Amino acid sequence: MPSKSVPSSSPPPPSRTASANTDLSRPRRTRSTCSHCREPPIDHLHVDRYEFWAGNPSVQMSTGLIYVREFDFNTKYGRSSSSSSALHYEGFEPTVLLCPSVSKDTPPTEVVAVWEGYEVGVEQYKVLHGPYPDSYLILVLVGGSDSHANARQLVGGASSSLPLLEVTGCRIDGAVSKSTDDILAPVQLFAPVLTKDHQCSICLDPLLYSPSAISTGGQAACGGGGVALTILCGHSFHWKCLSKWCDRSCPVCRFQQYPSRCSSCDVCGEADSMKLMVCLVCGFIGCCDMDGYPSLLGRDEANSDNRYTHAYEHFLESDHAFAMQVSTQSVFDFSEGDFVGMSGRNSDADGEDAKRGEKSKGSRQKIHRVAKKILQGDEDDLMSEFNEVYTTLQESQQQHYEEIFEQIRSRNRESYAAATEERDEVLSRLCDARDELDTVEDDRARLELELTNVSTSLERLQRSCDEFEGQKTVLEDEIAGLKKELQRRTIASTVRTKKLHDEKTDLREQMKDLKQYLRMRAQVDKSGATDADVQGSFVITQNAGRNSRRKKR
Repeated sequence: MPSKSVPSSSPPPPSRTASANTDLSRPRRTRSTCSHCREPPIDHLHVDRYEFWAGNPSVQMSTGLIYVREFDFNTKYGRSSSSSSALHYEGFEPTVLLCPSVSKDTPPTEVVAVWEGYEVGVEQYKVLHGPYPDSYLILVLVGGSDSHANARQLVGGASSSLPLLEVTGCRIDGAVSKSTDDILAPVQLFAPVLTKDHQCSICLDPLLYSPSAISTGGQAACGGGGVALTILCGHSFHWKCLSKWCDRSCPVCRFQQYPSRCSSCDVCGEADSMKLMVCLVCGFIGCCDMDGYPSLLGRDEANSDNRYTHAYEHFLESDHAFAMQVSTQSVFDFSEGDFVGMSGRNSDADGEDAKRGEKSKGSRQKIHRVAKKILQGDEDDLMSEFNEVYTTLQESQQQHYEEIFEQIRSRNRESYAAATEERDEVLSRLCDARDELDTVEDDRARLELELTNVSTSLERLQRSCDEFEGQKTVLEDEIAGLKKELQRRTIASTVRTKKLHDEKTDLREQMKDLKQYLRMRAQVDKSGATDADVQGSFVITQNAGRNSRRKKR
């Protein structure tokens, strides 16, 4: 269900004004001199004021003025004795801050989510409707034994985290209620004060586990859903519970949680409710210049040069004749150029009804005739005529939405055909991919078989290599032994060769001696000497080298 909005016929609140034009220290006026006669006794300069209202217009509303001044970071308490609360708090006095320019595009739960990260003892937040069309107000109740220090921490953190919210000059000094004509302390703006008996309507847990008292040092303990947040209608919830609500309406009364942007022209964005027309067939919102349609201003003169505004252009394009003016909720007939119910009264004298009736076509002629009969006082067939008008309008709406549905079905058919063609193409590519996959699988199986054979051959070669390594080790050992044996035999052969050489040399010497002896013997025999002569003689030889060799030997 859509959120309800405030009727645009109610006077808009005045904009923010400075106290330079208002003497805040003047004596109080009586109730008869002004609708909001009392003003808070504030003696400070540079005080600004904001007009506000809150509540559900269908139930109860409260209006008033809020006086704020810059937050003083240099003082310990940041507030004067003249602005002391009329309510008595045990052991502490909370500080109330005002955030005066929260964009209507920003839900209050998002603002609270940022501020709650500082954990500065905020007890409650409250949403108010402010003086500006594009923003709203948020009240912040900061408690604790040192509420000013907590507020100072909150203002400093918020000014850096949310610079567009202008929270740096917003400590409330007082307020005036237009509804009751009373002076309000800042804390009284949160009336009714939440207690531990109040429950969140979403999670049914207490909004405050304990009231603001000495036991908590002024800081109310909140449930698992976070600190209490009071929305525009006056209902309070845990801010975390409310952030999960997927609608801008209140979960209890369906009124809007916070001021939202008003309707505007779907083409140019015009937001003046006096110039907006809502098509009763398709819901199109378009602007309508009142100068182009005299009947919108209550004038009887006709203007043949209708200005082609966006509402009228929509009528020409879609043939939707009936539209409702947003500000008055009156139904306007573009085919007749007049409000429904006014054409019969304005056209009796000159017969313009018949001319306009001839120009009307289809369902518009029937609706116009039925409306004229009803306005002329024919009450006998009132219900049947109304049903006929209603049926005609329903048929027009049905035709419009059937055209929309047909367009949607046509787009869906085109999308389905394109999707079917794309699906067939994908299936064709999928079949090709499957064939390629089968080929790849065959190649993979063949390669796996080859890999198995190669692995087997490799294992066999590895075993052969291991055997060859063993044989190599044995052969190396044998070679080492043979080398040792060869070395031993080489040494032995060398020794033997030397020995044989020595023997050979000795034998040669002996052979020389023998030859010498035989030669001497032969000479003796030739000489005829006897053995006795030979034995008694001496033979002196000339070979000196022999003795030397013998000495060496």
